[in-house]
Amino acid sequence: MPKKQRKNGMTRTLKYAILVLSAIGSSAVRSGILLLDPSRPPPTIVIAGDAPLSVKFAAREFQEHIRRGTGVKPVMLTDRKPAVGVAVYLGKSRFTEELGISVDSLPPEGFRWRTGQNWLAIVGRDDDGKPIHGIRNPWNLREVWNAQLMIGAFGETGTLNGVYRFLESFCGVRWFMPGALGTVIPHHDSLRIPPLDVVHGPDFRYRYPWFCDFSVSPDDALWFKRVGFGGTCPVQAIDSFRMFLTYKDRHPEYFALIDSKRDTGKLSCITGGGNLCLSNDDLLRQMATDIGAYFDKHPEERFFPVAPNDGMTRICGCPRCAPFDEKGKGPHGRFSNYIWGFVNRLAGEVAKKHPDRFIGTIAYEGYLDPPDGIDHLRPNIAVMLCQHRGTFGNPANRAAAWQRIQKWSKKASHLYLWEYYRDNLPPFPWAPVVYPHLIAADLHRLKGISEGEFIEAESWQNEGLPHRMNHPAMQHLNLYVTAKYLWNADTDVNVLLNDYYRSFYGPAAAPMKAFWMEAEKLHREKANMSMVSRFSPEC
Repeated sequence: MPKKQRKNGMTRTLKYAILVLSAIGSSAVRSGILLLDPSRPPPTIVIAGDAPLSVKFAAREFQEHIRRGTGVKPVMLTDRKPAVGVAVYLGKSRFTEELGISVDSLPPEGFRWRTGQNWLAIVGRDDDGKPIHGIRNPWNLREVWNAQLMIGAFGETGTLNGVYRFLESFCGVRWFMPGALGTVIPHHDSLRIPPLDVVHGPDFRYRYPWFCDFSVSPDDALWFKRVGFGGTCPVQAIDSFRMFLTYKDRHPEYFALIDSKRDTGKLSCITGGGNLCLSNDDLLRQMATDIGAYFDKHPEERFFPVAPNDGMTRICGCPRCAPFDEKGKGPHGRFSNYIWGFVNRLAGEVAKKHPDRFIGTIAYEGYLDPPDGIDHLRPNIAVMLCQHRGTFGNPANRAAAWQRIQKWSKKASHLYLWEYYRDNLPPFPWAPVVYPHLIAADLHRLKGISEGEFIEAESWQNEGLPHRMNHPAMQHLNLYVTAKYLWNADTDVNVLLNDYYRSFYGPAAAPMKAFWMEAEKLHREKANMSMVSRFSPEC
């Protein structure tokens, strides 16, 4: 690569690093270091002998990306300082403790960058690395854990996060989409790091897009981690009443009475799985007992899902339940007092033994609107509100969604979102459906209100093939922008996109920018003319 090109590339990288450091509040209190120089020994990565799996993985990622970007492979040591050269301390160790670098005050999944004389430390909050998975899809073990790479979607991997953000900020590395094609690693003859004492964590604690099975798609799993998705544990909020079919023979009275029959099938829910009589106090106590037993068995989990099965058209018709079918409250509020009243009572029972655990409930379909019969839900309820920001090109949809979020923020102590990025499924899987500016504006507005989101972007409809990212060439841009905003919701989207066009497409930056801008314009125009969200009052 010509020297002029390398120089310009390095200048762009440093400018990007300055933007990142400005956004996260850097404090230059120590001398910068020359991390790599042809005339000096290569840097040495130092980790603890008992380092968690994610820290060992972070060390390999740091080593490999530096090698690919410079041609120089850093040395790796365990529990030993290098005799010469720069030491790169990754993760907590006796050396970082001697330097006074603590992780105690870091935010969840957060990290600290710090430099000193001839050393760099990247230290984060890291758990033991054991697989963390949920009670059902979309959090089954196969979906969230890759046994070969030993990486998962969930768990605290602060040091790994710190390594990835470092490689982006100071080495110009980018991961725009899964695989080698989506990876950009500029060449550097040398790397100089400015003075650093920086603490950083994601603006949103939960960042889980469901677009692959980790177990069968290592490239997708790697991209998931590299671009910044994750969370400490799954926020389990999904339909779950079908779980109680185990009681259908012993306790038929637990189930909804529909036209004089107990619903253990499809009498009131289109998807089946039965429905429950939510005025039955014995059911409530049994459910609380079962949830408590789950938390006892799975101390790593914080959330248990409680919600009706999808497609609920009716509720129990017994004398105590029937009055809660409030048709006058519209299609999104008809069952709100019924469902949220039950969830609120259940949360009170669960809190007696597990006050630090949460009931996760989606706000969806007939109970999308907040209940007007409850001033404020119990603090151990996590509400996951369904919305579709892809329709926000229609101002009415955008306004209705924001109005609903504001109402929910007054009712719930913990608010999450269930998003829909299902734009590349049949019949038009190759359509360039992009809306980065809508994503950026929405996430910027949600900072401090939402704690994160689940993004339904699954590819299991990919004609029987393994569950991998569906047509990444079309799907990656929305997810990439979302990942960056979930970490830093104050990002300038135009700076981010210009970096994307330039870094990913190189000489084709101008025509590709024109292509994506035209695709976004067409989507916005279509949304403005015809797209009405199924989560808006117009439905």
